[in-house]
Amino acid sequence: MIELGLLQITDTDGIVLSRRKIRRTAIQLGFAEVMAARLEAAFSEICRATLTPNEPYSIRVSIAQEKWRPSLRMFFSGLLKKPGKNYTGRPFNRYSVTQNHNGLFQVDTYCLLVDEPVLTTEFLDELRQELAAKSRAELMRELESKNAELNLQAGNFIPVPFLDYLGKESIVDIKAGDHVEKEITVLFSDIRSYTSISENMASIEIFEMLNNYLEYAVSAITRNDGFIDKFIGDAIMAIFASPDNALRAVIELRKSLAEYNEKQKQANGPVIRIGVGLHHGLVTLGTVGTKTRMDTTIIGDTVNLASRLESATKTYAIDVIISGGVFQSLPYPDRFHIREIDTVRVKGKKIPIVIYDVFDCDEESIRVSKLEFLPKFNEAIQLYKEANFKEALDIFMAGQEKCPDDTILPLYIKRCNTFLRIPPGSDWSWVTGLVEK
Repeated sequence: MIELGLLQITDTDGIVLSRRKIRRTAIQLGFAEVMAARLEAAFSEICRATLTPNEPYSIRVSIAQEKWRPSLRMFFSGLLKKPGKNYTGRPFNRYSVTQNHNGLFQVDTYCLLVDEPVLTTEFLDELRQELAAKSRAELMRELESKNAELNLQAGNFIPVPFLDYLGKESIVDIKAGDHVEKEITVLFSDIRSYTSISENMASIEIFEMLNNYLEYAVSAITRNDGFIDKFIGDAIMAIFASPDNALRAVIELRKSLAEYNEKQKQANGPVIRIGVGLHHGLVTLGTVGTKTRMDTTIIGDTVNLASRLESATKTYAIDVIISGGVFQSLPYPDRFHIREIDTVRVKGKKIPIVIYDVFDCDEESIRVSKLEFLPKFNEAIQLYKEANFKEALDIFMAGQEKCPDDTILPLYIKRCNTFLRIPPGSDWSWVTGLVEK
């Protein structure tokens, strides 16, 4: 037996609320749904048959199971309008009313078994309406849950920020041809010497290495408000609304990668070095394909140039190159370690761009040497642009003595020596052709 305590009933609504509590309690006791519903109906019937309308009552209720039947006992603190014994209610209920020695009216009832007379049409209609309302509410909750789960899983293939850019709430809302123009920062990264690293590894080892590396990369990108547009083998293409966040993500990734490589060295595993290119500009984000097969993509010169800059890190033997578009869009460029290294023209393009080396994550000795030599380095770059190759060469040579690991200095030393032997024509500019893809 379980005590429900005092139920306060002042009107018909009070009866409805109390009967629902009785039903929930009966189900908690292990009664079948139909038995709980019958017990609930018995309570409602007794209240309506015995209580004086619009009079407040306090009823102490207990529920038990007797001879496999759910039973209900109620003590009323107020007067009943029909005191008596052995009332017969609806076909599925039996109850009796007595007055105990304390002056309280006591009502005992029990519900008949399932195979005894059926429920009344009135109660069945009421019960059906309640179940229908409950089913609709549960269905809506289930649909909302499934939709949220679908979007969460779809986010593994189509990034949620991509949907936001397109102004779509769900993956089911997109269709081929949806597109929008945005000014964003594009990141391209690639594993250096990937072929030589992987040629001595089994396929399963390659997948394990790539997925371990991508965990670091994706975490750094998402923590800085970027998202992955696509994986291209060992390469990554990522998108950022802010160049500042993109650069922070690159620095965080390189620091995480240094920790990963330390673990790899201890385990005699291959270490990973990456090249990264960043460019900021206008792109078109959208979907391509057909009704049966679609993919999201980002197109535009900004994407192509970011890819070219990533490839250029091999030429300059540095890890990160950013464009002038990124540098000029940084709100506080002095917070990073950045230096101008060249002006280049991409094959097929007329307008040259300035490119920069980001050396925040270089080894400490190299980073310190680059910082100390930076004023003289900038001076030498300017002399080189003015075709003053002799003075520029002297500075570059002095810099190489101080920082032999600076890979940019040998490039300019070679250029200056070449131009001193074979002077350029009058139409010479300091722009370098960037042809490697």
